[in-house]
Amino acid sequence: MGLSQAAAAANLGISQNRLSELEADPARLTLDRLLSLASQLGFEVVLQEKTPPTDTGEW
Repeated sequence: MGLSQAAAAANLGISQNRLSELEADPARLTLDRLLSLASQLGFEVVLQEKTPPTDTGEW
């Protein structure tokens, strides 16, 4: 998208260092920040009903 990490962080209202930390450990990303970052990058996060698995195998 041509967006630097510093610019993306500024758009989210966080420091570049904090964004770098979130990239290294995405489990610490809040839903609010995820939605904001996705929107900034032109993505949409969609929740939908989970469909039951069709394969009854072990995995």
